[in-house]
Amino acid sequence: MNLLKELLNLQEEKVEDLIIEQKNLDLGELVDAYLEKNKMYHFEGSRGISNFDKLIGVIGYSNMDEFLSDNSGCIEAMIEWIKDAPVVDWKEALDVEMSKEEEE
Repeated sequence: MNLLKELLNLQEEKVEDLIIEQKNLDLGELVDAYLEKNKMYHFEGSRGISNFDKLIGVIGYSNMDEFLSDNSGCIEAMIEWIKDAPVVDWKEALDVEMSKEEEE
């Protein structure tokens, strides 16, 4: 019985230590810890969207539109990412669109 009490007490101390440690983490470290805890290692395809939806839900947003509406810097970062992406199809589509505008 004493061994059980000691083990339970050790478990409580570990939980308290973890809570104290989490309070000392910055946002980036907390996000990394959340992703690790929830085994969110990949963000490709529909699983990635689902994982991201879960993350933004935890931080207080009900959906992606609400998140993007409230965080214009994220949209700017995505535009910069698009600019740097080596996707030939995107370049061709923009070339076509820009050619249409010049013709009008």
